[in-house]
Amino acid sequence: MKDFSLDQQFYDDMPINLLMVIFTLYASTQWFIEVFRKMEDTPLYRRSVFYYISSFLIFFTGSFLVLLTADYLREENVGIRKFWVIIGVLNIVTRLIVSITVYKAKVRVT
Repeated sequence: MKDFSLDQQFYDDMPINLLMVIFTLYASTQWFIEVFRKMEDTPLYRRSVFYYISSFLIFFTGSFLVLLTADYLREENVGIRKFWVIIGVLNIVTRLIVSITVYKAKVRVT
């Protein structure tokens, strides 16, 4: 069993992260394909599920790309704070989109 304590110099969680990203991309792509295959009467921008899936897709893809290029950015002395600024902005955008979607869905129901 691996030790995931903070005092350890290195731990490898890349397989878990890679599996999460692949699953998210696959599930999102399948949902988009299914939506376009059915082509119901309601437009895509009026469905709250579209905004949920799009926001999480943006977050996971953006974070994955930032963390994928982390070694290169670290070698170029860009600084670790810029990594977290990008991830933080993606997180804020995701939470903002989800919050607005929940609010609109709640208002539409009542």
